Amino acid sequence: MRLLPSLAVAAALLLANCSGGTNDDFSPRAILYDATGRYHAGPTIYASSPILILTQNGVINDKPRVDRFLARRPWAAGYFSHTDVPVGNATLTLTFRGANQATITTGTPTAVDSFRTEITEREPDYLVLRQLDTARVMKPITTGCMTRVNQLAEAVLQTRHDQTCQAMSPVTGYSQYCQVRRVRVLKARKKDLTIPLVSCLVQSGSCQSAYTGEWNLLNESVQSLLGAGDTVVVQEREIQLLR
Repeated sequence: MRLLPSLAVAAALLLANCSGGTNDDFSPRAILYDATGRYHAGPTIYASSPILILTQNGVINDKPRVDRFLARRPWAAGYFSHTDVPVGNATLTLTFRGANQATITTGTPTAVDSFRTEITEREPDYLVLRQLDTARVMKPITTGCMTRVNQLAEAVLQTRHDQTCQAMSPVTGYSQYCQVRRVRVLKARKKDLTIPLVSCLVQSGSCQSAYTGEWNLLNESVQSLLGAGDTVVVQEREIQLLR
C-alpha cells in the first residue's frame, strides 16, 4: 500500500500528463485552444488518471488495494477503469456558434438529443459550458449519513451545477423542488480539447452512492472536507475532441 500525505500530491498525479513544454514555448497563461467550428468525440475513453481513494488520513493510489475496495462494491466498479475502453455506439458533436455559445448533439442508434450551452468561463486549461435550458428536479428527503454522502458527492466537482430550489412539504416525500442548469467543463491541453469524465464513489458510515460521466474536473480541496468514516473514490478519464 502506498499512502500519499495529501490531495495536493494526488492532484500532481492527475495532472502529470498535462505537463510539457517550457515558458520559452508559449506564455503559460495564453489560451491556445480553438473554441470555434465543429468537433466530434473520439472513439476511446482514456484512463488518463489513476483511480484514487481519498480518506481523512491521506490518498491511496495502490492498485491492489483500490481493486479490493471496488470488488466489494461491484455495483459501482464499472464506473472506473485502469485501462482505456471504447466509447461504444454513441456519438457526440460539439459545435461552437459565435463568440460564446456551443451546441452539443448526442446520438445513439435509437435517439438523437441536442441542447444549447453558453461559454461562461475561459481559462488556459479549461472552459465552462452552462446549459441554456433548465431541468426540473425533485430531491428526495435524506437524513443522517445519506445527507453527508450527497454533500461530498457534490463537493468532488470543481464546478457545481447551478440550481435554484424551493422547500417542499415533507408529506410529498421530497425535500426540495429545484431548477437545475447543468454545467459541463472542457479540458484544454495546449491546443487540444478533451471531455474530462469524472467518476466518483462516496461512502460515509453505512451510506454510499456513486456516479460517472460528469464533464468536470476534480476539486483538489475535497480531501480537506473528509472526516472519520468518509471515503471517496475518484477518477478522471478523458475523451478526445477531434476536428
